[in-house]
Amino acid sequence: MVKKIENAHDFNSAMIGMILFDGSMPSEKYLYLRHGGNQLAYVDEKVEFIKDYLAPTTVRSATDKNGYSYRYAYFNTDKLKYLYKEIYIEGKKRLTDSILNRFDEITLAFMYMDDGSLVLHKDSKRPGEYHSREIYLAVHSFTLDEVTKLQKLLENKWGIIFRISQERSGYRLCCNGENAIKFCSLVAPYVKNFPTMLYKLDFKYKKKKLPF
Repeated sequence: MVKKIENAHDFNSAMIGMILFDGSMPSEKYLYLRHGGNQLAYVDEKVEFIKDYLAPTTVRSATDKNGYSYRYAYFNTDKLKYLYKEIYIEGKKRLTDSILNRFDEITLAFMYMDDGSLVLHKDSKRPGEYHSREIYLAVHSFTLDEVTKLQKLLENKWGIIFRISQERSGYRLCCNGENAIKFCSLVAPYVKNFPTMLYKLDFKYKKKKLPF
């Protein structure tokens, strides 16, 4: 089943996810949603998802000086001021307690689509088979305290257990196959609105049927 935005609460949940992860707000009035490479269409899918509540000022494709192609949606609006003030603290994105309390399945879906990955570990003894699956959430821009709060929220509110690992660029949340299925069961109804992101739901099981 595919779920769409039904009310202002859903819209706010979506915007929290879009802003916190791959979105950018240089000020309280301006929002950029930008993706490059093979995710150009993802920008248009985001615009389509929120179109009944917020329309972009412009949507464009461009190429930077290094030849990298990207597409972006630019919004000039007063509707996001309150979120900017809750998310941006001293000019940096923060997982504040008030924002974490607003997280729901829609917010998780954008966290996963923007900064998450489904990792399939190949089985060396069985060509073409996979011996395990994991989900990684790249939360590099947040502090250990913030990542720990997010980890606890995922466990206490939804019963999904992630572990924290450290990389050169920051922290990452990881979960095993059982918890990955739980997580995707929550976000799949919203991810299904985004054809470019459907691969993140493909666990490549040949016989096992998933609940989403």
